[in-house]
Amino acid sequence: MKESFMELVHLSIQGELIPEYTIEGVENIFDNGGIGIQLYINARNAYRRVCDRLGEKDEDPDLDAIFTNLEALEKEIAIRMYQYGAKFGMRK
Repeated sequence: MKESFMELVHLSIQGELIPEYTIEGVENIFDNGGIGIQLYINARNAYRRVCDRLGEKDEDPDLDAIFTNLEALEKEIAIRMYQYGAKFGMRK
């Protein structure tokens, strides 16, 4: 499947592409101690604490569903922000 330009921007922000395919000028928020790393660590630590409280050894399907849906929500918001930025960006 060929990604759209806005999907490539999103993947570049997340550091999901090999360097040759990233969009020039788009910062990978996980690179070099970026904010993405700390936010992800915070979320994973909270996940681990909840699993510990629930007595789950490794993972919990409901917590996994929360993470998966929040990732999908984040992508949907990012794509729409890009679209609206393109649509309204030239307006004053």
